[in-house]
Amino acid sequence: MRLKFLFFPIMLIISVSIFIGYIWPEISVVRSNIAQKNVNIAELDAINSKKVLIETYGKKLSSNSEVEAVVKNYLPEKKTEERVISSINYLANDANVALVDFSLGSVSNSATESSQLGLATLALPSTDPAAIDPVTGQPIANEAPNTLKSTTVSVSVSGEYEKIRMFLNGLAHAPMFNKIKSLEISKQADSETDGEKIESKMLLATITVEFGHLGVAKATSAKLDNFKPEVDTASIEVLQKYVSLKSQPASEEGGPRGKQNPFLPN
Repeated sequence: MRLKFLFFPIMLIISVSIFIGYIWPEISVVRSNIAQKNVNIAELDAINSKKVLIETYGKKLSSNSEVEAVVKNYLPEKKTEERVISSINYLANDANVALVDFSLGSVSNSATESSQLGLATLALPSTDPAAIDPVTGQPIANEAPNTLKSTTVSVSVSGEYEKIRMFLNGLAHAPMFNKIKSLEISKQADSETDGEKIESKMLLATITVEFGHLGVAKATSAKLDNFKPEVDTASIEVLQKYVSLKSQPASEEGGPRGKQNPFLPN
């Protein structure tokens, strides 16, 4: 009888021990796997929704190829030496100035200007959950900031004041992102014929200008949280109007007033 009374408690203790030692850990693993699965499903849903947004934006750009062309032409993805040279040559011919000297410098970063224009794409630290590759589960390597890069160009042109003015205006409104960094204008030496001094109307202008380009940005999932698949058509229209502006000759009605050439005496 005494053994019968002890049998049930002993079996209960053994069953509880087996449950705690073997079954409960397996239950914990299953629960953890289910929780991780739910997290992965949520992340996959978020990725799919962002993918849909990007595809929608891509379709909008494809349906309006003119807008896409304006943006890519104005701020190209890579350094385009051929376009820079062609643009300078075209502007010189259009303004009827002589191209005296031309030099193309190396590429440099313009982080300050990128920040001011909202063009910088900063990399997230690898410890950020959003910087984890959802496929491999490994941290995404830090990328260098995607900043505006500039190619410095030095160009010298010779011509009359009004023609140089038109060249500079055309350069400022060229359909390529650029910034004039410096400008030097000097009067060319007077000539002498039969002992008579002839006042020179020719000027020499030396311009340093930076042409920009911006590579494709690599965005992590966190950067797409605020992504809106909308095309800023208003800014595109302003850009199109800006690059189409051209200086008018001073002789035309409504043109600039004052001396036609401030480098000549009254």
